[in-house]
Formats: sequence, structure tokens, C-alpha cells
Amino acid sequence: MELAIDRTTIAKSLWGTDGKPCGIIPPVYKGFTDVYDDWPQDLKDEYTYNLDKARQLMVEAGYPNGFITNVIAGGNNDLNLLQIEKAMFKELGVEVEIKMMDGPSGRQFIESRKHDGMTVAMGGVGTPPLMSFENSLPERNNAVCPDDPTFVAFVNDFRLSKTVDAAMQKAKEGVYYLLKQHWTTGPMPTATFNTWQPYLKGYNGEGGPSFYGMRGWYYARLWIDQSKKK
Repeated sequence: MELAIDRTTIAKSLWGTDGKPCGIIPPVYKGFTDVYDDWPQDLKDEYTYNLDKARQLMVEAGYPNGFITNVIAGGNNDLNLLQIEKAMFKELGVEVEIKMMDGPSGRQFIESRKHDGMTVAMGGVGTPPLMSFENSLPERNNAVCPDDPTFVAFVNDFRLSKTVDAAMQKAKEGVYYLLKQHWTTGPMPTATFNTWQPYLKGYNGEGGPSFYGMRGWYYARLWIDQSKKK
């Protein structure tokens, strides 16, 4: 299904971007992840539109005629993107039913593990690296529900990094590991913008406009420059 997504077409038609995919850590965290141009060629190939190869893999997986699935989506999701991907998956033989639910109901439905197909989730938005990795652990906020001891051990090692350089190296390893698992069919990053008062110091746009997912200790590192507050 990854190979059936024409990211270049999506990016140009919806967002005016280059359509290059990225890993679970947003490219704004330089040093913690490699941009697409620096990926190994074999990994690039796994994220490059190739419908013939995708159909071949479907046959090898035992689905020569495709299959039927569904995706749980909320009103705040990009429905244009969903419709485009639905059409692309259909070319592969995968029929995707889009099941619309309001935000709270959809979240409860997914966290109760009642979904039997796919879900839609927004990623990135300045999410700190550790939180990005934690979102892929087999816990309730992870709709993919992987049970991968290798990745769990990696996250524990990443938490224990003693230096920034060590954390950066470990982060890159984790990004590549997740990219190779194909637990999700992430399309590509888009540009988002946060604004804040110039007197708010210690904040650099992390976590989105509503401080999405930020923990208490982040707030302890913010302060007000009273000289600039007018």
C-alpha cells in the first residue's frame, strides 16, 4: 500500500510541496533524523510510487484480487487527502470505506480497540523526538497496536541517552527502524505555522498551537521577558 501512494501528485495538488516523505521525527529536528535525500536507496525505493511492484507484492502476500478494509476518520482530518488515497488504493485492488465519526467518539472507539481496519492520525507538528517514539509503543494512544520487543527496547535505550550526540544517533536508528516496518502509510510532511508573543521565551513552536501532548516539565522551561511585554 505504501508503494501505491503517489506522493508527488498529492503534494503538488493539495499543498504545493515537493512530496518527499519523512520519518516519525519531523525534519525540523535537525540531527535527530535524516531527510529523504539522505536515505539509503533501497529505503527510498520502498517509499517511491510503483504500482506494478505494489501489485506484485499483493500477489506474493496472498491477495491477488485485493481486499476490503476501512478507515476511521474524524471531521478534523484532511478528507481531500483521504479521498485521493482511497482512489489510489483502489488502483491496487484495496477497497477502503471511509467511516466518519466525531472526534471524541472516534478517539474512544479506537482506544477501545474496536476498529478492525485503519485509522487516521496527525503526526509531527513539532512533537519532541521522545514523544514521537513513545507514540509508536504498544499503548492505548497507538492505534496500530504493534507488539515489537525490539522497538520497546530501543525506546528505553533512547530515554537513557547521556549526551545529545548519543540521543541524535539513537534517534536516527529508531527513525530508520520504524520506516522499514511500514506499520503506517504516512504520506509526507506539510508546512504548519505557530505564532507566539515575542516575550514568551524558551518556546520554539513545539507541540503545535495548543501545546499538543506537552508534559508538565516543558512549562517549567518557559518564562516571560517582562522588558518586551508591552
